[in-house]
Amino acid sequence: MLACCDPRRPGVMGCNKVQAIAPFVNHTFLPTTLKNQSYSASSLDGFLATTDNSLDWLLQFGEAEGPGYKNFLADIGAIAMGSSTNQWLLDHYIKGGTPDEKAWLYTQPTGIFSGRKLDAVRDADLRFVQGAVTPVHQQMAAAAKGKNFWIAGGGELAGQSFDPDLLDELIIQVASVTLGQGLPLLPRLIAFPPLRLRSVQALGEAFAELHDQVPHPGDWIGMAGGSTPPNGSGFTL
Repeated sequence: MLACCDPRRPGVMGCNKVQAIAPFVNHTFLPTTLKNQSYSASSLDGFLATTDNSLDWLLQFGEAEGPGYKNFLADIGAIAMGSSTNQWLLDHYIKGGTPDEKAWLYTQPTGIFSGRKLDAVRDADLRFVQGAVTPVHQQMAAAAKGKNFWIAGGGELAGQSFDPDLLDELIIQVASVTLGQGLPLLPRLIAFPPLRLRSVQALGEAFAELHDQVPHPGDWIGMAGGSTPPNGSGFTL
């Protein structure tokens, strides 16, 4: 589940057609400039949502300030999300079959990771996918056609993308609230080497947006003192 599924903040999508258990594009257009990005909102203590998937703590703030989200989305060519994130959108925003029904918002092809059949959404280009992240990522990168790939949620999907070195950047809007417990932003140890902070921006009085670069194998090279990673870290010189 992703803490930024509210369409007024990072985390909703939209498209043109529905495909069930369909692959993305069947070719190998994998540009080296493509960035795999996780863009989300989080509580100050690192949670995306409460244990019961509530986003009330986030929704109280309304729309995000500034053009950051719009600019981010303009560079996105494909999106991935887990089934819980998708279900939250269906239940709390799309509300299909009700007088309050809304359209799917994004035009990018969107991969929904799920081992079960999910409801289709009218006028949405959804591709229901299963299995390991790596082969699906290759298809999504091809579908992105040279633009960036958004890992929209939840935290575990971002973690599964990090495991095979398929996560490049974290863009996190940290809210001035604490939850105490909940669904974690990124349930992985990333400390040796650490993330590299690229920028920080205040968004009004409620949020600070952090932009971090995710380390890749070999990133210990050139760090201060030429230090060697701890044994078992998976990063070598």
